[in-house]
Amino acid sequence: MRKTSKILIQLLLVLILVGAGALGFYALKASKKPVAKKKPQILAPLVRVVKAVPQTMASEVMGEGTVSMARKSSLSAEVGGRVVFVSPGLVAGGQFKKGMPLLSIDPSNYEIQVTLAKAKIKEAETLLKTAREEAVVAKEEWRRLLSGQRQKEPSPLVLREPQMEEAQARLQAARASLEKARLDLSRCMIKAPFDGIVEAKHADLGQYLNMGAKVADLYGTDSAEIVVPLENKDLAWISVPHLTPNSESGSPALVSAAFAGKEHTWQGRVVRAEALLDPATRLVPVVVEVKKPYAKLPPLASGLFVTVAIKGKTLNNVYLIPRTAVKQGNIAWVTGKDGVLRFKKLTIARFQGNQAVVSQGLENGDLVITSHLQAVSDGMKVRTVLNQEEKNL
Repeated sequence: MRKTSKILIQLLLVLILVGAGALGFYALKASKKPVAKKKPQILAPLVRVVKAVPQTMASEVMGEGTVSMARKSSLSAEVGGRVVFVSPGLVAGGQFKKGMPLLSIDPSNYEIQVTLAKAKIKEAETLLKTAREEAVVAKEEWRRLLSGQRQKEPSPLVLREPQMEEAQARLQAARASLEKARLDLSRCMIKAPFDGIVEAKHADLGQYLNMGAKVADLYGTDSAEIVVPLENKDLAWISVPHLTPNSESGSPALVSAAFAGKEHTWQGRVVRAEALLDPATRLVPVVVEVKKPYAKLPPLASGLFVTVAIKGKTLNNVYLIPRTAVKQGNIAWVTGKDGVLRFKKLTIARFQGNQAVVSQGLENGDLVITSHLQAVSDGMKVRTVLNQEEKNL
């Protein structure tokens, strides 16, 4: 009996302890204040922007081409003979001045021809003098024979006029022969026809040249030309003499090229357009001229590949923005201080390199978004950061 009572008492104590613990847990839970649930904050996308500022700028048309000299010539021998002198400057790449002796052909035979021509003149002059004196004698003899008779005019044969005409003709021929002999003698010395550079040499000392044999290929250094193929629409922005309206003076141009690891520039000007368009590309070949291409070092050498920037018309009150900021349909994403993205329709005057020239659609102070966004809607909120390029302006 006692054993059973003892077990009941232990069970009762356990139940009391469990109940007290349960009551304490529920009391503690009931005393805690409920925690308010917060909605997660969604940040607006961060975008890069450039600030739209109206400006006045000169349009620029870019192109490329290869330099060639405006004047090229092939020198040929005008008389035949053996080469007895060659100038040290007559080598490929050699420079020369106008009138500089380049090559000489042995003049001996031509000097003899001059002497013979002079002798023939003396001979012809003597014959003419004799014919004139004989004519005077013949006329006097005619008058003497017919003295006291009715005078008649002597015939040309009596006055020896045919003999005088023949003598006169021989004198003219002798003088012409002398002129030709002197001309041939002068042609023995081949001189530079202009300031320039030797492109190629085709004759050397001791070589026998026939008349017409090529001596050298030359090109002048007074001006260089670059043919720049341009699209038809580019012609609206530049002046091309005899092609675009009111273009007596062509647009200035800046020619640039890399030489010996450095960038060099030369000033030029549009002077004309070539007659024929390229049938394959339909591009207009515009010619840019650079005066005195060898005036400084390095020279604007023939064959050099160059970039040409042609200065065009001045544009007023336009906005310059990155080309990538112009979306399909000439739409730009624009925001302001309120951080609201808006779609704006732009009027593009032209694209210039990696930039777009906007004539309408933007206002001073607009922030044009240059970042790429996956999902965009008109009126969405954005956060902005100014492009690093803009900060450096």
